[in-house]
Amino acid sequence: MLKLCAAAAIGAIVSTVKIPRARAESEPVAVGGDYYDATSTTTIQGDVGAYPVFEARNTYGGGGSGIFGYAESGFGVKGESPNLSGVYGRSSSGDGIWGLASSGGSGVWGNSNSGSGVVGESNTGIGVKGSVSSGASGIPMVAQGASGQTANLQEWQNSSGTALSVVDKIGWLGVGAASPVSPIHVMIPVGQPASLIAIRAEGENRNVGAFFYSYSSGNFPFFSGRRARGTIASPSAVQANDLLMRYGGAGYGATSFPAGNRATLEFYAAENWTDTAQGTYVTIGTTATGSTATTERLRVTGDGNVVPPSDNTGSIGTASKRWALVRAVTITPGDLIFENGVKATEEGDGLAFVNPKGKKVAVLDSEGNFHIKGKIIQDL
Repeated sequence: MLKLCAAAAIGAIVSTVKIPRARAESEPVAVGGDYYDATSTTTIQGDVGAYPVFEARNTYGGGGSGIFGYAESGFGVKGESPNLSGVYGRSSSGDGIWGLASSGGSGVWGNSNSGSGVVGESNTGIGVKGSVSSGASGIPMVAQGASGQTANLQEWQNSSGTALSVVDKIGWLGVGAASPVSPIHVMIPVGQPASLIAIRAEGENRNVGAFFYSYSSGNFPFFSGRRARGTIASPSAVQANDLLMRYGGAGYGATSFPAGNRATLEFYAAENWTDTAQGTYVTIGTTATGSTATTERLRVTGDGNVVPPSDNTGSIGTASKRWALVRAVTITPGDLIFENGVKATEEGDGLAFVNPKGKKVAVLDSEGNFHIKGKIIQDL
């Protein structure tokens, strides 16, 4: 193991050595003892093509470090390269790179004009690790861009080098989105299950929700859903009765959560959409007691009409929960049926009364004449 220490400057660099020739392969150097103490800035420098200027290997199988750098206030490990990796570490089971700066410095510092500042690989351990040993003001890891940065500041890549998530040049986070278009941009990759949710929040013994704040005389917080047919690359118009957005809720049953919502507020397209025809309607759905089927109960049409999902369904109020006052300009068409079964219905220009057995018992005609089936009895 090579362990380097410096009092104030660069801890991972040994005294200045000029390497006059490029070598066909790197030449590992075995260093005995525990420390190499440097009293001033020291450098290993050389032009060796694509091979490392300095290489340290730890053959101990117990998981040691290839390079350990320590500095009181400078750089624990520092490396620079014009176009490859400033610092490269690889480990089978330990840490690829481990650097420590006790106060005000950098544990590991890597710089490259067009390559990678720091690269760490490990089979079972940690490729690159940043930690703060003491002092709450330390920053474990920093990705600092250049003036006029154009590339991403950070990328999480798969084994093929494809970016899975990124932090772009201005700090916007793309989760599954290689080019975020908002401060947080989440995209579910093609091929994932259609039921996969993009964001999940959970909590125990606490409320779980979200607040949206807006400070302006003209702007405001909002929720909004956008729906298109087709693909991201080639979207197409929504069609009549396409669901545009849904709010829903469900609870835990005896053994699990249900697959779907049990109460819904849904927004639909009322027609095939164009850039000038974009009608909508809204529905409210509930689940009956003793059932698991969510059904539409109320609809607000694009014209503003409040209607049941189909003819002759639903009620306004119940026997024990009645509206105090119902006002309307016109009530039409249909019959007026009372809870005792008596019905008032239209007959010509007048009004007929039908008893619970369906028999017409009286008619009030348009002239004000009152026709009855039985007798007029005065006994009240």
